[in-house]
Formats: sequence, C-alpha cells, structure tokens
Amino acid sequence: MQDSPSPTDPGIAARHIAAMDFELAKADFLERLRFQADFAKVAWQSLSLVNGGAIVALFTFIGNARPALDQHLIWTGFGCFAFGLAINIASILFGFMSQAYFMRATAFGGWNEQAKMHGHPPRYERDLKNQMKVGDRWHASAMAAAILSLAAFVAGAAFALSAVA
Repeated sequence: MQDSPSPTDPGIAARHIAAMDFELAKADFLERLRFQADFAKVAWQSLSLVNGGAIVALFTFIGNARPALDQHLIWTGFGCFAFGLAINIASILFGFMSQAYFMRATAFGGWNEQAKMHGHPPRYERDLKNQMKVGDRWHASAMAAAILSLAAFVAGAAFALSAVA
C-alpha cells in the first residue's frame, strides 16, 4: 500500500493555501465590485440629475425672465451645465471601460491561482499587470471626468446666479 503524503508536505500545503486564497480573493472581489457599482451608480445618477435638471430649470427661467438678465452670463451657465452633462456621460463610458479591463485582470488572476492550486507556476502575470494598468487609466479618466462634471455644475450655477444678480 502506498503511503499518502503527510498534510504538512510543502507542495500540498501550498496548493491548499492557494485554493483558500483564490476563494477569499473571489469573495472579496465580488463584494468590492458590488460596493463600487452602487457608489458609481449613485454618483452618475446624481451628476446627471443636477446638470440635466439645471439645464431644464435654466430654460424655464430664461423663458419666464424679462430684460433683467445678463444674456452672456446665462448662456455661459447653460454651456457649463451642458458640458457637465456631456462629461458625466463620458465618465460613465470611462467607468465601463475600466471595469471591462479589471474584469479581464480578475480572470487572469483567477487562472494564475488555479495554476498554483495544481502545482504549476502562474502563466498570466504579465497579462494581469497589463490589464490592471489599462484599467487604472480608464478608472482615473472616469474619476477626473466625474470631478470635472461636478466643477461644471458649480461653474454653471455661479454664472447663472451672476446673470440674475
């Protein structure tokens, strides 16, 4: 009868640890992804609402206002709100692209952990790093665009207020 390896055999222990790390990373990833999606959804909806609502409110105000408006400032405010809405839509696209690359990175990371579970070296380290690098760039672009959208709202509000003051 052949002796089975002891539980402390380094190769078997490393495989079991890799399997546990894989399951922990997968669970952590899914929870973080859920939180990120929830936060992003609220942020994008809020920015769309404030910039889009401001455009509608400004048009309503322009339609009802009499000569007491500074036309140049009111239209500059409108331009800021429209830009804020457009750049917010761009940030949603950038966020989508970042998640596509992060999803691929997660797949490569999972395949690396599976290889380790079976005693093989990871094969996708470079692919994982490349996907993360591109995903990080899209993510930074999405964040910058969202911040720019908020700044455009603040600027639009300042111009619109100045037009009536």
